[in-house]
Amino acid sequence: MNNIRNIKDIYNRNARWYDFLVKPIEFFLLRKKRRKLVVPLSGKILEIGVGTGANLAYYRNDISFIGVDASPEMLKIAQRKAERHGISADFREMDAENLEFPDGYFDAVVSTLTLCTVPHPVQAVREMARVCKGGGRLLFLEHGKSCIGLVARLQEGKSGKHFQKHGCRLLSDPLNIIASAGLHIKISKRFFLGIFQQIEATASHTHI
Repeated sequence: MNNIRNIKDIYNRNARWYDFLVKPIEFFLLRKKRRKLVVPLSGKILEIGVGTGANLAYYRNDISFIGVDASPEMLKIAQRKAERHGISADFREMDAENLEFPDGYFDAVVSTLTLCTVPHPVQAVREMARVCKGGGRLLFLEHGKSCIGLVARLQEGKSGKHFQKHGCRLLSDPLNIIASAGLHIKISKRFFLGIFQQIEATASHTHI
């Protein structure tokens, strides 16, 4: 399994080309989902694995926003996007499994395409829950193993090389990860061949 240093190295190398490489899937599959996910949010918002800032075009500009990522090169690009979209944002290099914030600090915590990458995703979700207010919103837009047999088998054949190159687990199970962290799942929807999942959960803090 990749550790946080390996993940950092992979995404530092790929930062310059990342937006270009993911542009087709962002345009055709994810942009509307991202908008729906974050537009309603208000107050203090944390996004883990913020990357190059794909969600920044959709946040309201009156929120208090902090974005964290393991890759400083990705964060540089995110900072430029925030300035372009008129969002006052605080970007920090940080490990999602060890968030440097007090308990119950945020009104909502967002993770998009992040659980497939962090070395210990259950711990990352527990940290998301810890820093979110009791009853606050935890929002996920993630990908993983398809619920369609043929698609899942194709993913299985590519998973090893994909992980070595991109540090990304094609066979991740986001719903199980979130449930294993002790969160209450309110909404779970699959789309695009059962690969992607949009999930909303709440943090009760009874498990932390």
